[in-house]
Amino acid sequence: AIWHKRRLSQRFDERSFQEAYHFLLKVLKHKGLKKNNDQTLREFARVVDVQYDTNAMSRLTDYVEQMLYKNERIKAPSDEVIQLWEDLMNK
Repeated sequence: AIWHKRRLSQRFDERSFQEAYHFLLKVLKHKGLKKNNDQTLREFARVVDVQYDTNAMSRLTDYVEQMLYKNERIKAPSDEVIQLWEDLMNK
């Protein structure tokens, strides 16, 4: 977790963000929140947000979808993304 945070902080790009997001999915799975194969990322994000009473996962997922499906660069300030990611990691 510390490695991903440091990497996001030092080099905020699509690759480091995508790796940190995938790491978050693994951590959530370990905590009992596993994405089903038939769920979209957005559907899974809503489940996580309800579980933790937040909107952080949906916001992060919006950025991932922009990157993956719209082929856009991340349009969020790096400090916002890092904070959302950290908040979820600490739940």
